[in-house]
Amino acid sequence: MRNNFSEAVANYSALTTDFLSLVSVTDRADPSTTKAIVVGVITLFIILFNVLIICSMSASVHSHSMIGYFILSLAGADLATGVFLTPLSIFPALYGEWPYGPAVCKLTAYVEVTLWAVAIYTLGWISVDRYLAIRKPTRYEAIQTRIRCQCWVVFTWVTSIVLCSPTLFATNQVTFIASVDLCVLNLSSTLAYSITLLTLILGPTITTMCYCYYHVLKEMAELKRDIKDQEKEALTSTTENLYNPTHRMSFAIIVTFALGWLPWFALLAYERISQRKVGDIPYLHFACLWTGISGCCWRFPIYCLMSRRFRRCLAQFLWSLCVKCRIRKRLGDDDAASVD
Repeated sequence: MRNNFSEAVANYSALTTDFLSLVSVTDRADPSTTKAIVVGVITLFIILFNVLIICSMSASVHSHSMIGYFILSLAGADLATGVFLTPLSIFPALYGEWPYGPAVCKLTAYVEVTLWAVAIYTLGWISVDRYLAIRKPTRYEAIQTRIRCQCWVVFTWVTSIVLCSPTLFATNQVTFIASVDLCVLNLSSTLAYSITLLTLILGPTITTMCYCYYHVLKEMAELKRDIKDQEKEALTSTTENLYNPTHRMSFAIIVTFALGWLPWFALLAYERISQRKVGDIPYLHFACLWTGISGCCWRFPIYCLMSRRFRRCLAQFLWSLCVKCRIRKRLGDDDAASVD
């Protein structure tokens, strides 16, 4: 019995060693207080903004049409980034090395890829939602039901978790890059899996976005031309849909997401093609990667600027928060007075 137990422990230790054998945390960089402050500020804004989005919209998601469920899903992924991912980069920035060990490094890479996949898929569903809203306005509520949208959200998260699971459970190479203070999946070392993953995530999503927004923008241009000489009061439900700011807001979200990650992937592509690492520009890799990550807090200003409904929901949430604070303060004063 004892020999069997010892053999099981030895096998488990060997499996664990093999599981983490391709995780490299030896990269070093000069400590930087500036990078730590930048990471801390980005983390703070990500958490604050996405908590406000979730709290403001969760109580009134129906007022935003069914796109509200996808916005909540996107905010959940962004909030998870600010809670589980970005805080781990503060100490590496301060000390110039990864202090958490290879297991946490591998888990960080898995969370990073999974949340990125969730964001990509969710943006694809948002484009489909806007396509249905402007192309089939009379049937929109029948097609995009609450249960159906919730199922798509769950499907998105489950699919992303399963597709990215080889990053966590297989012997894929994960590397801590000190210049960006983050553990990332080494795409070049697992080329077959990387191509498959990017194809399954980016392929259908980009195709869907291009198809949907081509027809959305085309339909909006045609409607705008058709109603140019009409009175606004005489507009039908189809033409009134042209003035829905959610179309432009969703398009702005997708464009800012793409522009945010473009520098990082362009830099990786350049280094891959030229077969040399760009190291003569300080903080270049850090700026490119964290520009993409900081996109998690860009969406809140977009919602505030482009959505009157969101501004109203945010104002209602903040007002209710103030009322609750006043009530609690008044109850506290009454309790103190009764004790006296």
